[in-house]
Amino acid sequence: MRSRKIPRLSPKKVPQQARSRQMVGDILETAARLLVRGGYEALTTNHVADEAGVGIASVYEYFPNKQAIVAAVVTRVAEDVLDELQKALAEAAHANAKEGLALWLDAMFGAIERRRAILTVMVREIPFLWEIPAVQSLGERLLQLARGAGMLSRKPVVVAHYEAVAYLMTIMVRAAVLESVIRPPPHIPQAELRKTLTQLLTDLLA
Repeated sequence: MRSRKIPRLSPKKVPQQARSRQMVGDILETAARLLVRGGYEALTTNHVADEAGVGIASVYEYFPNKQAIVAAVVTRVAEDVLDELQKALAEAAHANAKEGLALWLDAMFGAIERRRAILTVMVREIPFLWEIPAVQSLGERLLQLARGAGMLSRKPVVVAHYEAVAYLMTIMVRAAVLESVIRPPPHIPQAELRKTLTQLLTDLLA
């Protein structure tokens, strides 16, 4: 069985001047809108160039293909989410364990909800999503944020391998929040999901 070849996902170069940074930003914002509007398969570099009001040569100056553009959109979304969580965790660090976890989860739910449309396309349609470095490192970076805010300072009493628990808890929480927002169960209110997830984590870390 032949392995699937992954196209180049990195940009050709990073814009240095304000004008070029603005242009690349416009390209990525346009690509994000088009992804939400028509999905991944319908996206083309020509469509992005036309909608962004730039020449196709300018697009190819920075991106080798549409996959690299999409990877840059995903990276920007991931960075924005992490920035929001970092700010929220600074506040959560001053609360008690249960209140801090609730603030952390509220921030995660809010960050995902505000980006629900683009995240839905990312999770459901982008075939190379988990090959993007920003996505591959997301779990570890969330773990570092949680550690930095003191969320993981209490070790589970009956579990020997705390690092394994912390890692699994982080990716499970990430998956739980994503699924709750993107594919919410029709018979369970989101508020109840948040409350239950907070309680589960409190029980685990107490």
